[in-house]
Amino acid sequence: MSLYKSSNNKVRSFNGSNGLITCGSDAKAKLWQLEESENNLKPSERSPGRWEAVRTFSYLGLKPKCSSVSPDQSVIAICFGGTLTLWDGETFSLLTCLSVKEDQSVYTSVMFGDRTSLPHLVLATTESHVLVWNLLTNHLVKKMALDRPTLFHLRSHMIGVLHSHGAVALDHALTPSLITKLENVSGIASDDRTGRIYAVSYTHLTLPTNREV
Repeated sequence: MSLYKSSNNKVRSFNGSNGLITCGSDAKAKLWQLEESENNLKPSERSPGRWEAVRTFSYLGLKPKCSSVSPDQSVIAICFGGTLTLWDGETFSLLTCLSVKEDQSVYTSVMFGDRTSLPHLVLATTESHVLVWNLLTNHLVKKMALDRPTLFHLRSHMIGVLHSHGAVALDHALTPSLITKLENVSGIASDDRTGRIYAVSYTHLTLPTNREV
């Protein structure tokens, strides 16, 4: 069974298993990588203290809140306040900044679309909306009102959204379908054998839903 958990963890994987991006309270996001000598070792043999910051990202003195890396690792997304910044995955230069003029709400999570079905999209959330941007045009293509949404990947090339009143799944056409109306959901789990989706809350045991993906 695979577990998809809502979390405020600000660490994201980069370049496979040998890199991390952290978002700090010092208004900087940092890319950390293992020293080259450590990359050739098995994970169990690596020294936990041999990480080094190889790149620092900042934008207008705003605090970074969340980050994500595209499936092909060509683009890094980092949210500073109400601005979504996109950086080149090789040169680490700033590519563009995305924001909504009439809404400067702070971004709370960000995620790239699946490389198979949604390779040209990046999704971000605020306390009240899910925003979907087209990377080819830098245009906002969808805005969905949800209370305190958080993004996570689901199986079968779908994206899940946890919110305060349940959870929904977005397909390749960004059409939402209900996973559960259970409030205070803390995570979503999928049964790899049957494909069934389960909602998990702090006050209930794992609850099966009728949704299969």
